[in-house]
Amino acid sequence: MVRPIYTLDSLPLGPIDRSRWTAIIPAAGHGSRLGAQVPKLIYPVAGRPILMWLLDAVEDVCSRFVLVVSPAGRPSIEPIARQRLGDRLEMVVQHHPTGMADAVSLASSSIQTPFSLVVWGDQVTLRGETLRACAALHQSRPNATLTLPTLLRENPYIDIERDAFDRIVRVRQVREGEIERTVGENDCGAFLFSTRALLAVLGNAGKDGLGARSGEANLIQLLPAFESGPGSVATVRITDANETIGVNTPAEAATATKILLARQANGSNNSAARRRKVSIVVPAYNEEGFIGALLEKLLSVETERVSFEKEIIVVNDGSTDRTAEAVAQFPTVRLINQKNQGKGAAVQRGVREASGDYVLVQDADLEYEPGDIPRILEALGSSSDTAVYGSRFLGGLALYPKRILFRGRVPGQQFGPWLMNRILTVLAFILYGRWITDLLTGYKIYPVAFLRSVKVKTAGFETDHELTAKLIRAGYKIREVPVGYTPRSVAEGKKIGPIDGLSAIWALIYFRFAS
Repeated sequence: MVRPIYTLDSLPLGPIDRSRWTAIIPAAGHGSRLGAQVPKLIYPVAGRPILMWLLDAVEDVCSRFVLVVSPAGRPSIEPIARQRLGDRLEMVVQHHPTGMADAVSLASSSIQTPFSLVVWGDQVTLRGETLRACAALHQSRPNATLTLPTLLRENPYIDIERDAFDRIVRVRQVREGEIERTVGENDCGAFLFSTRALLAVLGNAGKDGLGARSGEANLIQLLPAFESGPGSVATVRITDANETIGVNTPAEAATATKILLARQANGSNNSAARRRKVSIVVPAYNEEGFIGALLEKLLSVETERVSFEKEIIVVNDGSTDRTAEAVAQFPTVRLINQKNQGKGAAVQRGVREASGDYVLVQDADLEYEPGDIPRILEALGSSSDTAVYGSRFLGGLALYPKRILFRGRVPGQQFGPWLMNRILTVLAFILYGRWITDLLTGYKIYPVAFLRSVKVKTAGFETDHELTAKLIRAGYKIREVPVGYTPRSVAEGKKIGPIDGLSAIWALIYFRFAS
């Protein structure tokens, strides 16, 4: 018989296909027991809203997010959530707080992915490592309906009862006056479902999910209904009681604050990544000749040695060749296909899908050397208000310091693009007071918070210069580091031309004055 209970330590942190997961966070609570003047979801714990801690844990698993909130809470919650999640967020209003099952049912029409992660909106101390392990286990089981982490503890608030085969047969709750055992099996406020099974159980719930005392539609009482056969329900047993802290009172908020600050002091947090994370976005159009070699190089880049984890996202911008097929050969690389809309639109799509703290845009050709990425990441330092540009000009100066004419120009680089870069450098200095040696570089890294805070109006190569303008106007620093460059010709597939230079000039001038 398939074993239904696993220990957390026995599960590897396997790859997660985030595009297959949606997070549903029921959060219609008002925080009345906290004495809060704001909805509970944005109540500050350890200096940050509860929502931010939740997203730290959830973002490495899910690509889409549904927040179920009260009508009164939406105006204050949505701007905070939207700034971080952008278009990945959908808001659902629960007009009458009649239970978690009702909240999830309201969110069901927003779920378009095969898997769903339901997390209570007050579970501030959940660890990303736990959720990643559960998600990897769930994806690996062909007949999975439910995966949930649990903890054996004294005086449980929830008690999961099992039969002789460890199948879930009943779930008791303190609030319903049902707990009988002094030691029981408590949930952690996180439940990973196969979406089809979740919708079927909710649709057939009837009165089975109503609490005996509260009369509310309780999702947790429906867990036995997911036992549809061997291997359908899996439990991941954890041992850290600190992961089960729900914030409902000032005392619980104080406890959670101590836990989270201690994790930070130890160099960890709620996120699965103990380091910062960079999302490498590769906009690609008809790059079958280069994309495979590029991805091999990107995957071999050791960002960990500069304390960064990485994810690679290729946005196939309507290629008519075999670019998509080439990318599909790399299972740990995320492939997103879209109709041809231009490089800027492809970058914007990658930003929306990114789960990192920073986004690095990597052109799909092999003009730039991925081995320079750690140096670019190092240049970020510890500041959150810095972008870094890889400068071919500085790289050329380093290689050819004695060159007088065409300083910074590398062998094989066409004169036109080199000259246009010099013109843009001077123009940017006149308009913005910043001396940037390589505005046309294909190596730029941005804080993801900045990218999601601006509305991008362009969709082509000029988007790079719109972002430069808005970075400067928003007060961000732009640092440059020298990078290598191996130019390719038009015959080899180079797409940028004279019109793109004119577009860059227009963008720098226009966005100096327009928002």
